[in-house]
Amino acid sequence: AKLESRRRHGGCVWNSRVWLRQQGWPTRNMAATAGHASDMPKAARDWWQSLRLYSDVLPSSVLDEMAVDAPAVAKCPNFWTPREVVTGAADPKCRLEEAIQMIYKKVAMPILEGVEWSGVEWWTQVYAPGSGLRFHFDKDEERFKREGRMVHPIHSSIVYLTEQQASRAPLGATVVVQQTFDNESERCIPETIENSCIVIPRANSMFVFPGELGHGVFESNNTVDRRMTLLLNWWERRPEEVHPLTERDAEAYSLAVVKCSEDCQSEAGNVQPGVAFTSIPPPKHGDDMFVVDDVITGIARSSGKPNAVAVHHPGYSLYPVEASELDIPAAFCCDEAEGEVEVL
Repeated sequence: AKLESRRRHGGCVWNSRVWLRQQGWPTRNMAATAGHASDMPKAARDWWQSLRLYSDVLPSSVLDEMAVDAPAVAKCPNFWTPREVVTGAADPKCRLEEAIQMIYKKVAMPILEGVEWSGVEWWTQVYAPGSGLRFHFDKDEERFKREGRMVHPIHSSIVYLTEQQASRAPLGATVVVQQTFDNESERCIPETIENSCIVIPRANSMFVFPGELGHGVFESNNTVDRRMTLLLNWWERRPEEVHPLTERDAEAYSLAVVKCSEDCQSEAGNVQPGVAFTSIPPPKHGDDMFVVDDVITGIARSSGKPNAVAVHHPGYSLYPVEASELDIPAAFCCDEAEGEVEVL
């Protein structure tokens, strides 16, 4: 059954050798054991603590309205909402800005406390079923074109508007890695990634991470359900050529404001952050391998089905695997993760 699941869903692996794909599949069973933050090096622990996952961030009626607007907004340039609108000192021009106000009050306000910020850049993404997104760094795109330097937001955040239907493969996972870009050397630091966080889209959840971290989206074998997200980048200064939404823009794309009652705004439930953690032992053999699907499945079983897992994987590289490549003998399959999970 486990092998059939891999054929259907595809997945990713951590490999201790980058040439493992050419060398063939491992012949050893591996077991991933979930762990505690005390098991992590301090740098990994600090990185883990910078990741925040929230559930039920918006009333269901607002989430539904956002999903209606998402395809139209995905065709637009990125928009800017200034701080006075975000905080409610000025009126929103569309329901997405209204949702941003709710998100600020329920989630972002404590994250931004004591931080100099001027507003939020926002846009939506609507993926063709099964599609992913290459790894990249969020940055002021126009400034990067002009100066060749990356300037990052304070925080990047993703609000998941959709999830897979029951019995279907998960939508493409967001993967955030502990890697930044150094402008002086023009290199990614560190070159070898030892910490990754995998987030499976779950409707009405929000993932927040430091804006300088590299990230991307894996492809999925779910070729039916659309992956829709609202992206929010919180900035110290407005990025170049990212402008506020105008009333003309809102009218052109039918982005009407839908005012919610107090009862509507109080519907949202748990907004407490929580990212599970597991650690993979360093490789002892050149052919050691962990299948990410196994790690997530095992952790979900022991910790209330989190949809975000931070993994410490020294000695392993992360890369996606085609479903056809996972059609391997059962003896080569990894054992599922077991044990306790610490949730931040």
